[in-house]
Amino acid sequence: MVTDTPGDDRDSNPAPAAGPVVLLDLDGVIAQPVYWPNFDPNFGLPTGSFESLEEILWIPQDGTRIIYPDMLASAEVHSWYRRAPVDTLLELAQAGARIVWHSTWLIVPDRLAELAVLVGLGFVELPDVTLMPTPPVNVAVSDNRYLYSQRWKVLEARRRASNGTRVVWVDDQLWLPPSMASSRRLPTLSSLPIDGRKGLQDADLERLHRRGGGEDGEWSRRHGKSLAGYKVSPHEQG
Repeated sequence: MVTDTPGDDRDSNPAPAAGPVVLLDLDGVIAQPVYWPNFDPNFGLPTGSFESLEEILWIPQDGTRIIYPDMLASAEVHSWYRRAPVDTLLELAQAGARIVWHSTWLIVPDRLAELAVLVGLGFVELPDVTLMPTPPVNVAVSDNRYLYSQRWKVLEARRRASNGTRVVWVDDQLWLPPSMASSRRLPTLSSLPIDGRKGLQDADLERLHRRGGGEDGEWSRRHGKSLAGYKVSPHEQG
């Protein structure tokens, strides 16, 4: 697992990266929790035993089911992920992009590192949270503060983009108020909103590949995909 290396001045902005920086969320982007026993009931997830729900919980044909402890290590999370996003992120990293975790799981970095290896993303960087303008926080969905709980992500994304580095922020919560305006007035910061129920889909991977420096349509041609009918999210910027 690669980590950020602090410079001599820990308050300074990071040095410009040679390639783009992809800030990557985990839940709803890579891993899709389908059953989270202790999750907030207001989120709308079903309750009951996983075995009794297995037949009605949708998992794509190319999905792989995984089970891991939740962030507080108090319950098991039943989730799934697709291999295509992992392969695309690896391609971007091999082409010179820096893929960096931008997830609330950073409050438990050792657990995030283990989960990254589980889904094949052990090459993704763990950032040094002491360099962030404000540290990551975890707020329950039912908490009134939830809408603005992602502000730490906004500040960190802007910090990384403020020196001219191209930054692509990939997240399923870009509809939240502080996130929607995050890339305004910073032309080097772009956002790629993801449907948290499905994670990174083929059309998202095409756009991510292009943001990472690839040619328009290159990803879909290489993988034999047709992206007809894809609509850009109204929250997407850049």
